[in-house]
Amino acid sequence: MRIGLGPLAALPAAIPGVRGLGEIVDALRVLPELNKRLAAIEENTRRLPRIEKQLEEVAGGTAVLPDMVRHTERIAETMPVLVELQASIPTIVPVLSRLTGLIEPLHESVMELQRSASTLADVTEPLQGAAERFGRMADRLPRRRNDQ
Repeated sequence: MRIGLGPLAALPAAIPGVRGLGEIVDALRVLPELNKRLAAIEENTRRLPRIEKQLEEVAGGTAVLPDMVRHTERIAETMPVLVELQASIPTIVPVLSRLTGLIEPLHESVMELQRSASTLADVTEPLQGAAERFGRMADRLPRRRNDQ
């Protein structure tokens, strides 16, 4: 009779599988954490259309940036001139003060001249009708000839 080992003969081959069973159990313990992470990914994925719309609004708002850059460059280009002008202000102020002193009497003279012209206009306006009538009368007088 032959003694067969039967299932015991397979025992050495199954031992690596039993050892691997612990590794499988350790890997299965990670599944709840993976489930939480997948839920977070799902939630964030649902927010993507709203985020995309907000990004489009931001992109639309940045359309003015090239014009702003050009304006800023122009300002930067004029800054040296403005600094130069600022430096010359202390020398300009005394000149402007002297000119103001000269212009004030001139302004008074112009105002007096304007008042005199207005008075002259008021005086000559009533005489205009008489001068026109005198001119028409003078046109009718015979003219003297210088035929000598």
